[in-house]
Amino acid sequence: MGGVVPPVAVAIGSNLGDRHAHLTYGVTRLRSVLADLRLSTIIETDAVDVVGVQPPFLNAAVTGRYDGAARSLLDELLRIEQERGRERPYARAPRTLDLDLILFGDERVEEEQIGRLRAVKRKRDSRAAGRDLDELKHACRTGANVMPFCIAAVKDHVTVQATVVIVPSVASLRIRLLN
Repeated sequence: MGGVVPPVAVAIGSNLGDRHAHLTYGVTRLRSVLADLRLSTIIETDAVDVVGVQPPFLNAAVTGRYDGAARSLLDELLRIEQERGRERPYARAPRTLDLDLILFGDERVEEEQIGRLRAVKRKRDSRAAGRDLDELKHACRTGANVMPFCIAAVKDHVTVQATVVIVPSVASLRIRLLN
């Protein structure tokens, strides 16, 4: 990249297993990626905006400088998470290590991510997506296998968060399109 090396900030969290060891691993790996790394205080917080009951998080943040593109830093963060056994079975699942790039130079990385989601939404065939969601709801209500309908929704570029609740003789589905 050359020239001025932009400041970056990375949020770090863990709520599975040896949380402190996971954070220590993340910080150690980030020291090899970021120049002038500084670590915040580590705090424990309740899990909020998550699915189900989850253990509390240990959270911290690091700042430093990165001589490269934001995309390559994001890729490196994902690699570090995977090295520590990070799995993504569903949105907001518990995690061994969570590394979120929250600042890259003067850019807020969140805006870039939101832009990518909006681009997906623009390309999506809304009628096909709506049809897939209606079929998925019907399958839930009738007790049918929902997997083929979930796959169809994904193929039509639907970003869906679904919760299925089954009570004797009653099935309900709550679906929210994520924009």
